[in-house]
Amino acid sequence: MPYFAIQSVRPHNMSVEVINLTKKFGKQKAVDNISFSAKKGEILGFLGPNGAGKSTTMKIATCYLQPSSGEVKVSGSNVVEHPLRIRKKVGYLPEHNPLYLEMYVHEYLNFISSVHGLRGGVKKDRIDNMIGLCGLVSEQNKKIATQIPPTTTEAIQVYIINSQNVY
Repeated sequence: MPYFAIQSVRPHNMSVEVINLTKKFGKQKAVDNISFSAKKGEILGFLGPNGAGKSTTMKIATCYLQPSSGEVKVSGSNVVEHPLRIRKKVGYLPEHNPLYLEMYVHEYLNFISSVHGLRGGVKKDRIDNMIGLCGLVSEQNKKIATQIPPTTTEAIQVYIINSQNVY
């Protein structure tokens, strides 16, 4: 069973509610009847040992896995009933995210932003802001595979796409 920590921060337009969530893989329960919520302005952190169900819970909440039972709502929308609506609003930084390793940092971030519908000044501002904040100005024209730790680029991607939504 994962441990949870909630800390109040700045307001968002989003909330997450997990109600009696269970996920089974065959006879193995990866998540066993958990419930929690994160309201507007809160950050939810999962803490727990390997195998506690943290990643599985996140994959369900971000519409990458279906629950065996229970319910997950993001801003009032059920993840089973409205997965596309939720995916447009939620940024999720998975443990292992495949990157386009031959792309340059700036090129990759530009590509991902375009895929998610960002255009013009908003896209440019988000990319430039995060490259600066992460100290990647001198790295932005280097290939991801040889120069940049994957988690750095993934974190920037999540921020750029979802800076006003759930992270």
